[in-house]
Amino acid sequence: MNSLALPRPWIRRLLMSAALLCVVGLGFAQARPHGRHGRDGGLLKPEAVDRLAAQLSLDPAVTQRLKEKLHAVRLETIAVKAQLKAAQRTVREQLAQETPDRAAVMAALDAVGAARTALRKLKTGALLDVRAELTPEQRAKLKTLRGAYSGRRARRARGGEGRRPDRDDGDGPPAPPPPDDDDD
Repeated sequence: MNSLALPRPWIRRLLMSAALLCVVGLGFAQARPHGRHGRDGGLLKPEAVDRLAAQLSLDPAVTQRLKEKLHAVRLETIAVKAQLKAAQRTVREQLAQETPDRAAVMAALDAVGAARTALRKLKTGALLDVRAELTPEQRAKLKTLRGAYSGRRARRARGGEGRRPDRDDGDGPPAPPPPDDDDD
């Protein structure tokens, strides 16, 4: 027997640990393809406000008001994201315990849900603030701009394909009819 040979249980533990690290690493790599939280700030970035102002021909006073409002929202978003991360860490720590306390896990999950709801409210409130500053014509233009952006993002998500095969948008051959469910 070779004196450098590792004991069998030690090898087994090493291989299991390596496999676990690979699985966890792959899970994190696939979880968020565009960084940790997808787009970074979107409309909350000052350069996005400038771009929007140019596209919508906004008055400089309106642009400044929007920048101030969206800056405040961005700062609040940073604080809420920190709360979300802390709540998620608490959930992980609770679940990692030998015998997790069910009530503590559920309370931590409630905190995660509350932080996610707060983020959604902040983003929706920011959009409502922007819309409140716009004229009806500018709102219509914003709607078309957002629709064009959503279409590009959706095409990228589908691997560059421009339309879903189950929809007839007038571009290309029509989609086949749905199958008949009649058992006559």
